[in-house]
Amino acid sequence: MSDTKSPLPRQVADAYVDELIALDPITGTYLGVKESSGKLPDTSPAGQEAVAELARTTLARLAEAERRPGADS
Repeated sequence: MSDTKSPLPRQVADAYVDELIALDPITGTYLGVKESSGKLPDTSPAGQEAVAELARTTLARLAEAERRPGADS
């Protein structure tokens, strides 16, 4: 049985966008987040790895969230 304290898929998606904006302020600017304006992302290998790790982590969290009761509502 899935943990009922785990987030719903929508919550995982919202958290992903928040974290992505922190790593890539240009995306935040495109999405209309004023705080992102004038900032640049870290395009170093470490910065790119952080974005890749966010994607991997989010996919794992999403897989768990989809098993949660009520995830499809």
